[in-house]
Amino acid sequence: MSRPGYVNYYVQEGEPRQVMLDELCKRLGLGTEHRDRVAALDAAVGIALMRGKGKKMKITVEFSEDSLFGNLDPEAEGYDVPTSVQQFAESLVNHIYHDYPDAEIEVNASINDRVVVDGPDWPYPDTVVEDIENLVEIVFNGDSWLAYVEQD
Repeated sequence: MSRPGYVNYYVQEGEPRQVMLDELCKRLGLGTEHRDRVAALDAAVGIALMRGKGKKMKITVEFSEDSLFGNLDPEAEGYDVPTSVQQFAESLVNHIYHDYPDAEIEVNASINDRVVVDGPDWPYPDTVVEDIENLVEIVFNGDSWLAYVEQD
């Protein structure tokens, strides 16, 4: 991962050399107002190089039943808890797979809520974690994962 204000500059195959972001903008003939675009491009190059080397990102999401239902009494509300938990996990896997098709994805019910992104020398894991956390919110707010107990 690059130090703040620096990017990985791939001169040739092998380890990247870190270059100041402003210096890279200058080398590309861009003003410093393009720093965010150059940093994003650097992240994309790092991801592409890892895909080319066969390195996979591993995304692990753990969520708790309490975080899904909060203060609600799911049974009293008529929710089928096991089915809802399963549907939430499946929907989240599908959303993550859509954005990260080459990643190894694991979504589990747990006692904790957390997102872990791992991989060999994976660049910008914090950015990916934020993206995955946004996907968790999208799935959670979608309510399509909620299942109701069937009435006889």
